Amino acid sequence: MTPSSVPVHQRIVTRLWRLLSDSAPADHEVFVAPLDIRLAVDTVVQPDILVAEAISIGRARIEGPPVLAVEVLSRSTRHIDLSP
Repeated sequence: MTPSSVPVHQRIVTRLWRLLSDSAPADHEVFVAPLDIRLAVDTVVQPDILVAEAISIGRARIEGPPVLAVEVLSRSTRHIDLSP
């Protein structure tokens, strides 16, 4: 389990969310973590911010690749965020 984000990380995430949300097309939605994206049966990811088409938004998660996924790097989790 990783510790919660620090204020600077959350500040960056919320500012990016606002910018993306204000400019997203009507048939797209912008979310912040925690929200799962299922890329495959055995692959679920949870980026800091994601943009998804309305058609891919399920009841429990986003199904399939998002239009955009953003991960704000932190010193404490950088090695995890950059690993394949």
